[in-house]
Amino acid sequence: MNTVPASEGPGGDLATLARGGQANFVGFLLRLAARLPFLFIGGRYFGADGLGRFASALVVVELTAMLCTIGEKRGLAQRLSESEGDQTHLVADSLVVAFLVGSLAALILWLVPAPMFPSGV
Repeated sequence: MNTVPASEGPGGDLATLARGGQANFVGFLLRLAARLPFLFIGGRYFGADGLGRFASALVVVELTAMLCTIGEKRGLAQRLSESEGDQTHLVADSLVVAFLVGSLAALILWLVPAPMFPSGV
């Protein structure tokens, strides 16, 4: 029986990337669903005004997280498939870059909090 890994068949790399994109979308939906109880509880305890501020901050944080990871998975997969030998340094480099970009985004939001909290402090 001749079994060919999915990445070696015709269109295998694209199929693998598509499955990763689907998993990423499902992960986004699960993160969104996990926040629903907090939205209901926040609405009950803090009222509509507090709930609006929380939702605004939530949107900014999610968009910032998406911006910090644009192309990271695809770029890392491409670098890993092109390199020979020990690849742990490539993964470590990717983690360091993601940490630095995320830290920079957090610093910007800390210095300029208006995008997260448009209606006040």
